[in-house]
Amino acid sequence: MIGNHFEYKNRFPKEFSHFNLNNTSYFSKNKPLRVKNNADKQVVTDYINSVYYNDYVLYSLIELFKDKDSLVIYLSDHGDDMFESSDFNTHECSNASVEIPFLIYMSDTFKQKHPQMVKVLKKLCTSLL
Repeated sequence: MIGNHFEYKNRFPKEFSHFNLNNTSYFSKNKPLRVKNNADKQVVTDYINSVYYNDYVLYSLIELFKDKDSLVIYLSDHGDDMFESSDFNTHECSNASVEIPFLIYMSDTFKQKHPQMVKVLKKLCTSLL
C-alpha cells in the first residue's frame, strides 16, 4: 500500500480519478474547509481520490483473505489536517491529524476457529472507542 501521503495526485492510478473540481459534493456543508482557491480544492480532490483508491485496495485485500483463517488489521500512522483547522494542508497537531482510520476484519473461519481471540478483539475495540 502506498497510502495517502502528499503529493496525493501520485497516490492513485488515473482510473481512480472519480472526484474532480466539477463534482465537489464531498466538500462538507456542515464543516466548510478553509480552501482559498482551486489549487487548494485540487489538493483536497486528489486526497479524496487517494482515499477512494486506498479503500479499493483494502476491499481487495479483504476479498483475498475472506475464505481463509485470517485476520486483517489496518491503521494509519497519522491523519491529515486537510484545510480543517487552518488555511493550509499540514501535519500540525489537530484532531484531524490524530484521528486515524482503524479497521479489523476477521474472516468467518477465523471467528469459528478463534472465538476467544474474537472476544478479546471486540473488547479491545470497545475500549478504544
